[in-house]
Amino acid sequence: MKTEGIAGRTLLESAGGIVAVEAGRRTLDDYLDFCTDPGSRRITSHLLLHYFRRKRVLDARVNTCIRRRPRPEVLALVRAALIRLFFQTAAPRETTVSVAVDLAKRYRADCFVNALLRRALREEWVFPDDPDAVLPPAILKRWRARFSQEEMRRFAACFLAEAPFCCRASGAVPEKISGAVRIPGFGGGVFFSAPAETVLASPEFAAGMLYVQDPAASFAPSLVDADGVGSAADLCAAPGGKALLLAEKLSPSARLFLFDASERRQRLTRQNFALRGRKAEISVARAQDVTGLFDLVVADVPCSNTGVFRRRPDALWRFRPGALGEIVALQKEILFHAATLVAPGGQLLYSTCSIEEEENTLLVREFEAEHRAFRRFGGGVILPDETRDGAGAFIWRREV
Repeated sequence: MKTEGIAGRTLLESAGGIVAVEAGRRTLDDYLDFCTDPGSRRITSHLLLHYFRRKRVLDARVNTCIRRRPRPEVLALVRAALIRLFFQTAAPRETTVSVAVDLAKRYRADCFVNALLRRALREEWVFPDDPDAVLPPAILKRWRARFSQEEMRRFAACFLAEAPFCCRASGAVPEKISGAVRIPGFGGGVFFSAPAETVLASPEFAAGMLYVQDPAASFAPSLVDADGVGSAADLCAAPGGKALLLAEKLSPSARLFLFDASERRQRLTRQNFALRGRKAEISVARAQDVTGLFDLVVADVPCSNTGVFRRRPDALWRFRPGALGEIVALQKEILFHAATLVAPGGQLLYSTCSIEEEENTLLVREFEAEHRAFRRFGGGVILPDETRDGAGAFIWRREV
């Protein structure tokens, strides 16, 4: 059956992404990286990001239009087409409807898709921007108990806004990139935003002088006291973004050991370090299986990702209060094991991409109650805003 070129391919890819993410088979990042065509990835990414940002109102409106729920592939195709109709305005609306209806024929759902899309156009659906109309119910309930109305409005605005394409650079590189705007980082790092196509086509990017990274990533490494660190172990290092920051901060003579359980992601770590001429001993291993003693141990643990919702809006929709306990249990296991690897006088750095108390301050308190030899000397939680993501980071020194 004929699909209308790039328009059909991106609608199918977007529908596939909605199904995969909502079924829990993929994160949005993984789907875009491994399940999309390079030639259509940017358009598909734009559509899917808009879907997860506008999912609450969109799904509510769709549900009022259907008597019997169609198969997931059809429902996802409708959602993708609706996002294109209302948020990818460069495509003619009639073309979008025609392409979606043609694609729906493979499911024998062309009449259903045609009727629903034309109804949405006829009614000219409106998408409000207030937190109630934007944030997933589970997140809305949690955050309302902690944050002010002003903070909630700011979070909703950040959730809806397209996150800038951010890079970290060395020296005066940003001045060479057209349209670059500097963004504050932590610890003196040089961060900027610029058009993605400009950055990715630049000789500086090809030479490894630029690394795509949000300024919030510099928060945890900025806490480290590099004096006297002769050996450092990063237990969850891949793909190496924070590890590169750490490598730049430590003495050239310091030995850096990078561990991660994913062979695929460690390949990216190796590539990132090789491109930038940085040395490290890179291994595939679970954090809990690492042995030895180090002057610095970094536990940048798996988390709920609620702090990075500007770039990963699907994270807030994947959040499940019931699953949070499992995540925290893993974080505790890694953190408590990491403490056994810290040499006397050494440092322990714990970090997340979450702003949830259970993953940050509450777990930190539990750790400190059971590890009296560790004295905290820095850290906290930074909240997302229009310039950066959110994160948690805490650092201790083990007393001799």
